[in-house]
Amino acid sequence: MEINGIFHSLRISRLSLYLVKDVATDCNLAYHLCYTKDPCQADVLKVLGNIHTIWSPLNLVTPGLSYSQGACLPSAILESPECITLNMVRMDNALCHLAHSIRDYVCNSLNSTLNFGLPGQPKGRGYIEHGIHLIGHHFHRFASTTGSHPNSPIKETKINAKKAPVLTLNALE
Repeated sequence: MEINGIFHSLRISRLSLYLVKDVATDCNLAYHLCYTKDPCQADVLKVLGNIHTIWSPLNLVTPGLSYSQGACLPSAILESPECITLNMVRMDNALCHLAHSIRDYVCNSLNSTLNFGLPGQPKGRGYIEHGIHLIGHHFHRFASTTGSHPNSPIKETKINAKKAPVLTLNALE
């Protein structure tokens, strides 16, 4: 965190990534990074609103990070991002997804159908579950964390426990 030009290190235990993906084209329409393990309905409304917000690339200052040729979200290349329409929005049964404000926004503002699927039956949300699997496989944990469980061989070293490695939020995004 930066306050008055001075960086202060803060540990973040969990992050949540909301990603809106078009099933027909396999295209990512919008994303929102939440700095908490328990996102709220405001986070869901934010990512749904990002669908119709013109995307602009982040200023990448971390060495080794760059966008690939032509990388962007559809809202950056369309004349009007409002032309992006959704037929059906599929979500899991997380409590923040069940809020009335989410239902009202999807049904009344996006003119879409909202589908939660059956609890404990992820078959109807195959793309969602596939995305979760990919993220879990490629970005499971940074090596400086405690790992998946207390006996994990990649648990935090004593040096890292005293002085944690630093990753800026800009580099993370």
